[in-house]
Amino acid sequence: MNRPTRQQAIGFCLLLLIGSSEGARVHKSISLNSHDKKSAAAIQSHVAKQMSALQAKNAANEDAKWHTGWFANFNKSACPADMSIDDIAKRFAYKSVKLQTTANDVAAHPLLARANGKIRELVMRAKGLQLCSAAEKVRPELEDLVENVDNGVRAQLTQVYKSFVAAMKESGVISLNPDLAIGCTMDLKFENGGDVDNDFQKSFYGERCDVAAYQAKQPATSRDILERLDEQFKKMDSGASGESVDTMIEELVDKAEQSNDGDVDASSLMELGDGANEGLASIAAVIILIIVVLFFLALVCKGW
Repeated sequence: MNRPTRQQAIGFCLLLLIGSSEGARVHKSISLNSHDKKSAAAIQSHVAKQMSALQAKNAANEDAKWHTGWFANFNKSACPADMSIDDIAKRFAYKSVKLQTTANDVAAHPLLARANGKIRELVMRAKGLQLCSAAEKVRPELEDLVENVDNGVRAQLTQVYKSFVAAMKESGVISLNPDLAIGCTMDLKFENGGDVDNDFQKSFYGERCDVAAYQAKQPATSRDILERLDEQFKKMDSGASGESVDTMIEELVDKAEQSNDGDVDASSLMELGDGANEGLASIAAVIILIIVVLFFLALVCKGW
């Protein structure tokens, strides 16, 4: 067997060294490529998450902006200061129809109204009409429109109130039957001459009604609701200003909206006692809105 020459041995060693070096380079290249791919994938995942979060934020901002603009339109006075009387009359008529339509929708489907924004829409539309009473102070020529017995501000708000009272009575949740033995005719009206709480009791229960006795004779749920109504009007009488009444209205609207169709807690909405029952859940928002509309009527009567 022939032994390799010195030159052949050196050449063979060189080949081994070259092969080993190239193998290491290839292995390193493969490792780097794998690491780069993992890094790139991580970066892409992070960027995708950031983009998704940004898109969600932008969508939420657009939605909030749309709702703000949508609701703000309802909250504007139906009697703008920079509009002619003829144009105001047309606007007032249009806004009145929209108010009554919204009120009928809420009265017919109170639970759905919580979910689709109808409660706040109704309150803002009512506010838009109520602001016409304030506008009348600086524009006396609005008197014939605003004070119209059949179609004016008070007439429109009173009609909304009647719609809600009818819905409340039909629900069977509350008993409002007359009790003539104690002078309670239960006219369920609202007339205000300055003393909101006293005027409410006289026009709602009857001129000579023994209110405490009437309430004491009612079932628990009816009694709780009636006492809550009285409590709200006492707040209105305790030196309330137009601004503080607006705050009370906002708090009531928040209560009316806080539950949805699948999570209704009537007792928390009305802060009622043990007399609250499942039947109240479907009408709780209407009861709260009765208070809200009566507040608006009181503002109109006070000229705020």
